[in-house]
Amino acid sequence: TAGGSTAAAATPGTPAPKGCTKAGSPILIGQVGGFSGIVSNVLLPARTGMQVWVQDINARGGIACHPVKLFQVDDGSDSSRSAAAVRDLVENKKVAALVGSSVPISIVGYRSASEQLKIPSVGGDSLNFDWSQSPVLFPQGATFSATIIGAVKQLADQGKTKSGIIYCVEARNCQDANKVMVDGGDKIAGVNVVYRSQISIAQTGFGGQCQAAKDAGVQQVLLAMDGSAIS
Repeated sequence: TAGGSTAAAATPGTPAPKGCTKAGSPILIGQVGGFSGIVSNVLLPARTGMQVWVQDINARGGIACHPVKLFQVDDGSDSSRSAAAVRDLVENKKVAALVGSSVPISIVGYRSASEQLKIPSVGGDSLNFDWSQSPVLFPQGATFSATIIGAVKQLADQGKTKSGIIYCVEARNCQDANKVMVDGGDKIAGVNVVYRSQISIAQTGFGGQCQAAKDAGVQQVLLAMDGSAIS
């Protein structure tokens, strides 16, 4: 167990992969994510995606005839549970790497434990500055700052240069998205931020913010919120 969550193996059995006369020893990997609780609706697809990838890679022979075995842990977006999950996966499950973790809210505990244990974390949500700051976290794409600026710049290049920012109070990465623009991202993106508001994703509606943004002449809005709140 890890902070009350069980590291479940998502790969049943270890049959000999196709093209191999004998299956090698399994390659053990782990995934941590906020698969329950706040913003779990956004993070759950990462769990399914990793299961699909493992099944596919094993069906095609594994990695050099070594089947991949995946352990997945739900940290409930809790930093201390995330750290405990990493420790359990490394020390007890003996994983060689963490892959595809989705920990935008629990990143502090996840990063701390990963660095202490020197376990590589390959690919993931990439929704925090940490992914480009830690020596053991390896994002699969651009930095968090570049992702935010690039999204805003696309519309700025189409003439929508009056921007608004609405960001949540619950998650650090929401506030980090706002910080990117405060720290000069607006100039790089070529926009003028004319409206800024912090909200809670637990609100029942966002009509007040939408009207205020409209009154300010906003042409595009950066929404640092979870998918349900955005919808």
